[in-house]
Amino acid sequence: MKPPVPVPYQAATHTDTGENRHYLRTGMPTRYSKMVEDDLRSSIGSKHPLVVAGFSGLGYADPAHLDRQFREILNQKIKKHGRHNLIVVAGATDEGIGRVYDLAREEGIATRGIVSSEAQRWGTKISPSCQHVIYVKRPEDDWNVTSPEGDSYMVRAALGGSFLAFGGGEVAVTEATEALNKGIRTELFPEFEPDPKKVEARRAKEKAKALEKGTDYKDFNATPLRDFVQQRSRGRLKSTPAVDWLTGC
Repeated sequence: MKPPVPVPYQAATHTDTGENRHYLRTGMPTRYSKMVEDDLRSSIGSKHPLVVAGFSGLGYADPAHLDRQFREILNQKIKKHGRHNLIVVAGATDEGIGRVYDLAREEGIATRGIVSSEAQRWGTKISPSCQHVIYVKRPEDDWNVTSPEGDSYMVRAALGGSFLAFGGGEVAVTEATEALNKGIRTELFPEFEPDPKKVEARRAKEKAKALEKGTDYKDFNATPLRDFVQQRSRGRLKSTPAVDWLTGC
């Protein structure tokens, strides 16, 4: 069975049990970008955003370490801004970094999600603790959430707040680079590892796909964010001294 074709724009408001309460749809591409940005602005409002990136489908080798690290950051931000003045924004899905939604809601902090329309196409589970989801229309197999101009909606959501990445793949690296270039406080934690069993499953899947196509298998990098931080720390990438960023190194 082929996956359903998603509408160009859809926003869904959820209760904490994940029940859909409200939908907005439009098939007019000229209005699409403005609707996404309007939804993004109204969702965040005057709250201080904590935009979080990391491993999704690959999960985490040590989820408890992620929980401890994120709780520590939440406690720091609550002391500084107040829990009702914070909002946690991530990729909406339940796996991997989606754990931050449960932790945020435990503290009474509002949550939002921005995710590629691929999540709809494949029926990817959305975190029940993500209160509102913005789906961004993307081509097949494209999990970036970018505007027609190529800017990340995740990074736009972080304006006036912080961008945090707890490990992560190529999308996390792209978003972290953009956040740094835009002067957003960026905190990177490259010590986090993906779940090794899921990494091996991904490799097996990629090998099977290459064999089916009759092409050479090229191993994928499971920790691109770590490589990015190491390169930046060695000075091979231009630094941005005005921006606070934590390497965990």
